[in-house]
Amino acid sequence: MDKRIEKTKHMIKSAMLNLMKKKSFNKITVKEICENAFTSRITFYTYYENKNELVEDIAADIKDEIMTHYEQLQIKNNASNNIIQAHINIIDSILETEQKYFDNTGYTPHTISPEMQLYYFEYIKQFVADIETRLVRINPDYPEKLFSAFLAGGVWAYIGEAEASGRSLQDTRNEVKSLLTEILKSKLYDL
Repeated sequence: MDKRIEKTKHMIKSAMLNLMKKKSFNKITVKEICENAFTSRITFYTYYENKNELVEDIAADIKDEIMTHYEQLQIKNNASNNIIQAHINIIDSILETEQKYFDNTGYTPHTISPEMQLYYFEYIKQFVADIETRLVRINPDYPEKLFSAFLAGGVWAYIGEAEASGRSLQDTRNEVKSLLTEILKSKLYDL
């Protein structure tokens, strides 16, 4: 892709993320996005049909980055594909990528638009399911897809509640890893 196009799209995406920190998705206009990105509406519509498509593009970037970071962590510290370490790498790759995109705390974007939360959570759920399928065998009493949704939803909710209560990111990260390790050592998995 042409560097100018990449730069323009990056500015539009950054403007949208910044606006979503300040107001709800429904109240953000394409005009505001363009003003904050220092571009025109014509340029915006060259790349995106509407702001929903823009949010989908942002979510796709985040997804790609999480997967890349996860794969790097797997190579760096989990050559033997240890199931527990793989799941810890999932948590680390998600939280570290979120920190880059959303704010300096590194927390999940629970306070931004519901639309972005939905796109993002659907990805996290699918990401966990894909990793689960590759790495482990879940006890047959629990359907894999449903259990992965339960696991992703539980981690998502735990992080959100920790953020709301003012807990530090490091404490939350350690607690989530500990809880996840206990779940993985339970009878739910055929390890």
